[in-house]
Amino acid sequence: VNTFLTDAPVMLRELRESLAGGDATVFRRVAHSLKSNSRDFGALELSELSRRMEMMGKAGALEGAEKELSRAEAEYDQVSEALKRL
Repeated sequence: VNTFLTDAPVMLRELRESLAGGDATVFRRVAHSLKSNSRDFGALELSELSRRMEMMGKAGALEGAEKELSRAEAEYDQVSEALKRL
């Protein structure tokens, strides 16, 4: 849990940076990692948002990714609070 709580914010920052730089390859790779890690902790909504971002990166089409990323950041905030309560 602690590793996820440490790594996920870094991944979200990397997603934001790669989106700002238009780097679909890095965006896809990081979204893939966040998808898997989120799923492992039962954060299914965050995992689904990450899957959608992964597909955007894979297609090289980052239009609309800002909205998905903002939703993922908000979802992570909720997930992290729930995990901290455990």
